[in-house]
Amino acid sequence: MRLGDLLPPIVFKTMNQPTSQPTFHSYEEALSTHKDFGYQQEELVNVVYLKTQRFRDSLSKRPLTVDHTCSRLLLALCIAARGKKKLTVDFGGACGAHCFVARAFFADDLELKWNVVETPAMAQMGRTLESDELRFLDSIDEGKHTGKADLVFSSGTLQYVSNPLQTLDELPRANYLFLTRLALLDKVGEGALSQCKSLD
Repeated sequence: MRLGDLLPPIVFKTMNQPTSQPTFHSYEEALSTHKDFGYQQEELVNVVYLKTQRFRDSLSKRPLTVDHTCSRLLLALCIAARGKKKLTVDFGGACGAHCFVARAFFADDLELKWNVVETPAMAQMGRTLESDELRFLDSIDEGKHTGKADLVFSSGTLQYVSNPLQTLDELPRANYLFLTRLALLDKVGEGALSQCKSLD
């Protein structure tokens, strides 16, 4: 499953328009000029929810196709796998598609306890998909009360929060932390390698 499968066409239409885009110097500045377009937007939440629901249902009718996106998740789970039960915190996990991929791949070989930490709007919508193994939380603090996780997984999320390094520090403690699809710079317009900060 690709990110493009979850995003509504309006996002790509907006991204492909040949207009010059402003550069913002802070998360707060960007947010103040685009209040009606974000991850709490009702249309975006509804589209992600419906596509995730269809994706979940399709997994029961056909074999899982493991693409590069799925392979990252499955690699993280395989590395963290110890015993039969696996508590995972999925930071920015939308409506739980990663949990459905894991269930389709591992079948009954792994008992999943999957907690998705999302925006309040996305978490509220996702709760209609909850089960014994899938829960939706609307804050990092709520995720910390689930106990120490085997795995904290996050894909393409940290760069969209106001303070990525602070958020990273606030994530629940886990035996394994797997971060993928990141684009973090300390300064706008400068090379990534020269501006990456140590996460030690």
